[in-house]
Amino acid sequence: MANETAIVVGVGPGLGAALVRKFADQGLEVLAVSRAATKLDCFAGHASKERIHLYDCDATDPDAVAAMFAHAADALGPPRLAVFNAGAFVRGEVAETDPDDFERCWRVGALVGFLVGQGAASAMLAEGRGTIVFTGATASLRGGAAFVNLAS
Repeated sequence: MANETAIVVGVGPGLGAALVRKFADQGLEVLAVSRAATKLDCFAGHASKERIHLYDCDATDPDAVAAMFAHAADALGPPRLAVFNAGAFVRGEVAETDPDDFERCWRVGALVGFLVGQGAASAMLAEGRGTIVFTGATASLRGGAAFVNLAS
């Protein structure tokens, strides 16, 4: 996959960063996207850091996502691979959850997924190929503090 472009949206110190490093090691040019990507220091000593390009983006903003895909195409080439890895979480019980907190989590978890998928699909359809991956949160599979299982 050398000379190909990957975009990873939702890069932090965990899975997103691991994916970015792996793709760069495989020879892809990688656009690592986060609200504060340019502040990430987890790639500083990485052997393939020259293939990692940090990009700040508020992915809840449709215009910002469109600009990010345009930047990727202009600077690195059309994406062959796009990964949606963004997530938001509010700890608490549903009865006390503030609707604004829920909406923020929904925007990151659902709307951003749609925007990234839409932008990637548009770019990939024009090229006639590509792969889009959506990661999932382990919190959807297991409970944690303040988790109430009403099914039992």
